[in-house]
Amino acid sequence: LGLNISKTIVQKPGGNIDFETETGVGTTFYFEIPILGETAKDAGDLSISTKAGSRILICEDDKDVAELLSIMLKQSGFIADIAHTAAQAKEYLNRKQYEAMTLDLVLPDEDGVSLLKSLRKDEKTKNLPIIIVSVVADERRNELKNGDAVGIIDWLTKPIDRDRLVSAVARAMPPDGAVGRPRILYVEDDKDLVSIISKTLQDFAQVVPANTLKDGKKYLKNERFDLVLIDVGLPDGSGLDLLRFLRKNGDDTTPVIIFSADEVDAKIAEEVNAALVKSRTSNKQLLQTIKSCIKRRKPEKQK
Repeated sequence: LGLNISKTIVQKPGGNIDFETETGVGTTFYFEIPILGETAKDAGDLSISTKAGSRILICEDDKDVAELLSIMLKQSGFIADIAHTAAQAKEYLNRKQYEAMTLDLVLPDEDGVSLLKSLRKDEKTKNLPIIIVSVVADERRNELKNGDAVGIIDWLTKPIDRDRLVSAVARAMPPDGAVGRPRILYVEDDKDLVSIISKTLQDFAQVVPANTLKDGKKYLKNERFDLVLIDVGLPDGSGLDLLRFLRKNGDDTTPVIIFSADEVDAKIAEEVNAALVKSRTSNKQLLQTIKSCIKRRKPEKQK
């Protein structure tokens, strides 16, 4: 069996598959699955600061995948409803209140992107956090323009990474008693690092990821953020262009932190609130710096 198929089979009951390798010796693949009856107990470690009992809508036409998503979410304390078509999803959304929604982009009665755009035009669902779960997630993410991607927490491809799914849903949940969490635009092409930092910040802020310079500019043009976290080395240009983009558009109040592999020169460092080197910065230090920058944010200019 291929690794993707093996991973899906092992993860369905809450298991994990991994490998150990040593040059000149060989590679050992292994997997672990929970003892029957302990799955729900073990899955509790994955739901960090989630709201127990929060209702999530799953929009997925493949019944097996939908059931797998439901199992993953229920094991982490969520209540899950399943819609197999866009029409069913709209019906559920009209009748019930949901904290978040997973959305497949390939549906039998309506294209997923089209459904997403229609939800954003509806007052009830315009701010609904959405996690894209689709085999074509990576290929189609660039189709969303002019603010259509607002509220998309993550883009997950199949087979489904259980930890990443639960982490994405958890990031959609506001902490108890919190009103209006800060929104952080994180421009970084390393998706694994984005996932780690998003999990680090999930109790404090909503992280909106952008993997390219182009995507970062689109977000800044159409949305408001409380802080922008930038990697300098991006696949389509320098992250420093985002700093110039902000200043060119008259925004000198949004805090900017450079979080990159290398140091930036002193002149650039003076233009931002902080310049951090990834290898020298712990998650705790990054969190403290972000909180400090947001707290010291200058008031917006009166219009």
